[in-house]
Amino acid sequence: MNDEMFTVFGAVNDLNERLKRVEKQVPDYNADLIEIGRTVGLLHAKIAELEKEIARLNKEGV
Repeated sequence: MNDEMFTVFGAVNDLNERLKRVEKQVPDYNADLIEIGRTVGLLHAKIAELEKEIARLNKEGV
């Protein structure tokens, strides 16, 4: 039974080490997602500003 436990723990340990190597090679997308969020926020603000300007110009009859 002890040999089976060591075999299981060894396999889990090997899997953990392989997973850590893979995680190092995968790019971190958090910074990209934050930048996308900022850009969307800025675009939303600009669109709202332009909509107000359009409404103002329509009121003035320009």
